[in-house]
Amino acid sequence: VGAGRLRDTMALYRVGNGGRGEAIFYQFDGEHVRTAKAIRYDATGHRAKDGLPVQWLHKLPTFKAFTTGKELRQCLFGAHLLKGLKGERVYVVESEKTAVLMAAVTGRLFVACGGSQMLKGACDLTPLIGQDVYLIPDEGQFWNWKKTAARFGWDIIDISAHPLCEAGNDIWELYEKGGSAEGI
Repeated sequence: VGAGRLRDTMALYRVGNGGRGEAIFYQFDGEHVRTAKAIRYDATGHRAKDGLPVQWLHKLPTFKAFTTGKELRQCLFGAHLLKGLKGERVYVVESEKTAVLMAAVTGRLFVACGGSQMLKGACDLTPLIGQDVYLIPDEGQFWNWKKTAARFGWDIIDISAHPLCEAGNDIWELYEKGGSAEGI
């Protein structure tokens, strides 16, 4: 992925930059910022293990003041890109970073639920209704996500069947190891 294409994709997904070098992944539904997740990454692109945890911005006093009187209802990361689309192919992954990187590599629409358990209803999934949805769970989550896929009639891709898959991998890590984004 070229730097320009990645920068354009990050702008499209509205990824911000925090004061300590964090990537800020906003959950923006097209009208309101619901929350945001700040994550620091090291030089290899993995989460930094320097003691700074993932931070949910809706828990900060300044963000709470910004959203006073509004109920927290999380949405998919990238939900704003679903506005006005009908019948389009959309890929749902767990990680916001994976959504941005795979969108940059493939030119396709990826959204993220922000965690393996978020697909069970913590996130507003209604913008996906009427879309051609493919769920791509991280390794180890296939059976959990399969229930959601069956409930909504969505397709699901089992990455754990891929020969390069190791415990905890996501589709981006497979791509990095020489896997292909072909067929997506």
